[in-house]
Amino acid sequence: MQIEEKGSGNVINVAGPRSRAVTITVTGNNNRISVGNFSTGGLSITVDGDGCEIHLGNLRFAKKLSVLAKAGAKVSIGDKTSVMNASIFAIGSQVSIGQDCMLSFPVNIRTHDGHGIYDIHTGNMVNQAGPVEIGDHVWIGMQSIVCRGTRIGNGSIIGARSYVQNMTVPACSIAAGSPARILKHDVTWDRSMAGNLFDETAMISGDILSLLTDQHDKVS
Repeated sequence: MQIEEKGSGNVINVAGPRSRAVTITVTGNNNRISVGNFSTGGLSITVDGDGCEIHLGNLRFAKKLSVLAKAGAKVSIGDKTSVMNASIFAIGSQVSIGQDCMLSFPVNIRTHDGHGIYDIHTGNMVNQAGPVEIGDHVWIGMQSIVCRGTRIGNGSIIGARSYVQNMTVPACSIAAGSPARILKHDVTWDRSMAGNLFDETAMISGDILSLLTDQHDKVS
C-alpha cells in the first residue's frame, strides 16, 4: 500500500486491504478517507483539494476501483457492494452508492462533465456539478455511464451501455439506453440464477428482500 499526503488535518483510516495494489494520494487539507476490509486487484484514491470525504465500506470485492474527489466532494460505497471495474469522478458534489450493489465493467460515475459548457449569450455555465445517488441492491450494467443529477432507487437495474443523467429511476425498475429511459417496473435482481427469488438458492439477503417488498407495498 502506498500513501502520499501533502497537506494538514487529513485523516486516513485503512482497515484493509493492505497490498501494493492500493494507492492513496491526498493533496489538500482537512480531508477524510476511510477504507473497509475487502480484496482488490487495484484500488486508487486521489483527493485534490480541501474538505473531501471518501468512505468505502466492507465491500465484497473491488477488482478495479478508481476514486477521484475534488472541491469538497463526498463519495461513499456501502457494505457488501461488489465492483468489477469502476471509475468515480466526484467534483464539488456527492456520489453515494448503497449496500449490496453490483457494478460491472467498466462503469463510469461522474458528478461533473470535466469541462465547462457555457451559454454564449449570458456566459453562464449550463453543466453545473450535481449529485449521484444510488440506492441499495442496485445493478449497474457493463459500460454504463451514470452522471450528475441522477437518483436510482433501491433494487433497480441499469442496462449495459446506458447513459443516465438528470434522471430519477424508481425503485425496482429497469432503465436502459442512451439516453436511458424506464423500461420496466416491479422487478429486481439476484446474484444467482435461482428459478425463483424466494427459493433457498437465491442469494438475495432477507433484509434486502424485506426492504424491497415493504417499499413496494407502501408505494402501491
